[in-house]
Parts: sequence; structure tokens; C-alpha cells
Amino acid sequence: MNNGILPRILLIEDNAISREFLYEALLPLGITIDVAGTLAGANRLVQQHRHDLFLCDVHLPDGKPDEIFQSLTQLQTGTRAIAITAAPSRDVAVHLLEIGYREVWSKPIAMALLQNNVSRLLGLHKKTAVAPTVTT
Repeated sequence: MNNGILPRILLIEDNAISREFLYEALLPLGITIDVAGTLAGANRLVQQHRHDLFLCDVHLPDGKPDEIFQSLTQLQTGTRAIAITAAPSRDVAVHLLEIGYREVWSKPIAMALLQNNVSRLLGLHKKTAVAPTVTT
């Protein structure tokens, strides 16, 4: 985390409705949330701020899953990236994990599950979260 500063995450989602839901669901955690709708926008934010976690829709208009992961983690090494997808087949999940995403979460994701898993990953509390779709 950011040395006593509020944890900061980057939420990357191109669908406006999903982006708004995810953002609003994360607000109660008391973290800083940067939001991007494209890979280009995400890259700009990664160059401006250090993030503790990337939440990535892996189907963006300007990036494929491997491009998204490589771009973000090259600009900011050591930050965990979580894939969020509406196409969570076993083969897709395995591929995303092989690329380097730490976990794969299925859309739609329940608010409580999202909050618990982000809290778990950021170490915000000791509460046990419901397991995501696939983990490494």
C-alpha cells in the first residue's frame, strides 16, 4: 500500500453503466479510485499515480487482455491486476491467469463480493471474502 496514504486503485471499464456501478460500490471502502474507460486513459493515470490494485475489464475498445496487462504492469511494476470479464469460461480464466492477472472475476459481480474481495486484496480488514471465480 501507499505508506500510510489511502489505498489507490485503478478501475478500468468501458461500459458506462458497469463503470458507475463498480465505482459506487467501491466508494464505501474509503479508498482513492481512479477511473478510466480505455487503455489509453488508464496509461495516463498510471503515469500520474501509484496504484495498489488494478481492476481491469479485459475487453476494451483499444486493448486486448494481454495488451492491457503488459501496458499497465510495465508502467507500474508490482501492482496486482484483477481481470473482470463477462465471458468467464474456464478457458478464458486460465488464459487470463497465464497472462499474469492474479484473479478473474465474473460480471456481473455482487456489490458485497466486490467490496469484500477488494478489501481482502488491499488488507483493509480481516473479514473472509467469498472466493472469486479463479485465483492463482
